[in-house]
Formats: sequence, structure tokens, C-alpha cells
Amino acid sequence: MIERRERFYQLVPKDLTDSLQSSQLTLPDLSQNPHLQRFAGLVFYFLHGKERSYSEGNINLQRTTEKVLKNPSLESKFELPFDTLVHSVEWRTLYLTLEKRAQSLHMLITRELDLIGNPFGFDLEVTSAILEMANYAHEYIVIELSRGSGVEIMPSPTEMFPGVLIDIFEEHRDYPPMTIPNFNKPRPSRFLKKIFPLEVASQMRQLIA
Repeated sequence: MIERRERFYQLVPKDLTDSLQSSQLTLPDLSQNPHLQRFAGLVFYFLHGKERSYSEGNINLQRTTEKVLKNPSLESKFELPFDTLVHSVEWRTLYLTLEKRAQSLHMLITRELDLIGNPFGFDLEVTSAILEMANYAHEYIVIELSRGSGVEIMPSPTEMFPGVLIDIFEEHRDYPPMTIPNFNKPRPSRFLKKIFPLEVASQMRQLIA
């Protein structure tokens, strides 16, 4: 029997994973794939983008660290390397840049997908709604794992893929289209019927069971 986590990964179209592994600049046309595959593929693509963003950030962070430690900032009041580092202009600039990027990554990816013709086959508004949900779900899981859960190493975004899919479905399936949005959580409820039509919702319930 296939493990539940593996069943979720099997939803991701192989054309997409092959493209990501080969670092191709173009994406395959998935618009004719089944709805649930396209939904899962879009969420996986977003999480892969987050992973790549983190990796690039770590490289920049390492370079900044080396630069600052070689040339201590005059702003630091102490002799400790860490204090020297966090008080540097370069460090603050990098931190704020990465924080801003993390907050707006789903919007950037939505725009990029629109520019290349929405290869996942969803309308722009639906793509944006799915990515907003995925971004919130991932951030929520990170926070929950950080709260004394005993996790020594935080899973990568793509390792959280099954949990993100489940969270998106569980968080949003019970809200009817006319629900007033909760301003603490993204609830693009106008698009729920397009994201989880009855057949897709049934398939998700079977996967989660």
C-alpha cells in the first residue's frame, strides 16, 4: 500500500519535476492535465521556488558574513563577531531584502506564470488565490513546527508539500463563497469552487483519509 505522503507526491506531473530537476528555463504545458494534478503541480512549483529562494539567500548571507567579519563595522559597540555582523548595514539590508522577498514571492511567481501563458491552465485570479493559500499554509506549518515540537532540522518547503496541500484543503473547504474574509488569514473564497470543484474535493478527501 502506498504511503499517504507518497500519494501526494505522485500527483505532481512528471513533466514538471523533470523540468525542475534539469533547471530548464521553460515549463511544460500542463493545461490538459487533470485538475488535481495541475493544482498539486502549481503548489509544488511554488514551494520549489521558495526552496530556491532560500538557497540563494543562504549564499548571499554567507558572502555578506565573510565580508563583514573581514571588515568590522564601526557601528558595533562590542568586540564579538556576531554583534559586529548584526549591526552592519550589509546584514540589515540583506535581511530586509530576503524578508520582503519571502512575503511577496507568491505574487512574483503569479506574475511570472502569467507572462509565460499560465502553463498550469488556471486563470490568473485562480493562480493567485492558490499561491496565496500555499504561502499562508507553508508559513503556518513553519510556525507550528517552531513551537517546541522537537523538530531539530526544519523540513524544506518541498518536504512540507503534503502538509501544505492538506492545510489548503482543510482550511478553506468549509467556507461558502459568501463568507466574509477573516483578515488574519487569506481566504480567496470567490475562487473556491474553481479550485475545489466537487470531483476534486472528493479526490482530496480520499487522499487525506
